[in-house]
Amino acid sequence: MRFIDIDLDGTSVRAKLNETAAPKTTAAIWDALPFGGRAVHAQLSGDMFRMLDRAPVPDGLEVEGQQTFQHPGSVVFYPPLNEIAFSYGVNRFKGHTGGVYLTPLAEIEGDVAAFGDKARTLMRRGALPIRFSRAADQASPFRYPERTGRKIVVQLGGATARGTLLDGLAPQTVAALVRKLPIEGVATNDNWGGSVTRVWPGSHGAPLDLGVKQGESERRLLWPGYFYYDLVSQSLRICYADGYVGDDAGGRPVTPVIALDGDWEAFRAAAAAQLTEGEKPIRISLA
Repeated sequence: MRFIDIDLDGTSVRAKLNETAAPKTTAAIWDALPFGGRAVHAQLSGDMFRMLDRAPVPDGLEVEGQQTFQHPGSVVFYPPLNEIAFSYGVNRFKGHTGGVYLTPLAEIEGDVAAFGDKARTLMRRGALPIRFSRAADQASPFRYPERTGRKIVVQLGGATARGTLLDGLAPQTVAALVRKLPIEGVATNDNWGGSVTRVWPGSHGAPLDLGVKQGESERRLLWPGYFYYDLVSQSLRICYADGYVGDDAGGRPVTPVIALDGDWEAFRAAAAAQLTEGEKPIRISLA
């Protein structure tokens, strides 16, 4: 496990290189350190910024990991331009022709709010200096975001993860969901949304009618580790990688209700295994 420091005009964060998904790209970046350039805000991609200058790595690197959606704290690499970009909110890296495949380069640790605040100033201030270096601290464990609020436990097959109820984002929907807990049933992969698990309550997969009439803080771009309630199908969906909720007409807005905490890799592996292993039992309860 290797860490880098990223300094955006005096605001510094530590990030973990994604060596498992992108071994060649992370090795090239590590060997090139330290380096820097100018950071500018995205013009097509929402809450995202990029280093305007090409990263000093060999041309012709292949896309590794093939990510098409991003989430706050993700650092991505676009090989055709040797471009490094950063997500700090609701965004999707794309050009005029739409989304593209990217390499998931690194993950910023902890709370990215201060880094995001500095990134927003790029819209008004223009280019700011950005610098990459090998982190001074290579020993401390990766710090996951810390969330306050009521906690849940979710068990999928043999995997267990903990999460936080998003009362602040969706108070009415979360309150209605809590009244239904514990929820027990089976989970399957979704049939339109990609890397999304669908929860089917009970033995026959009855709808999860929460009694709410409209969505709250709705999202079309889903973030890994988040649970969403879909009013249209009255169902709960869990995003574990690149995914959306929708049908043949495309994605539709859904309400975020839970975010998984800490290291939930075992849960992700169990969800991904549904492709070959089929449905798995699932239980969601208050911690």
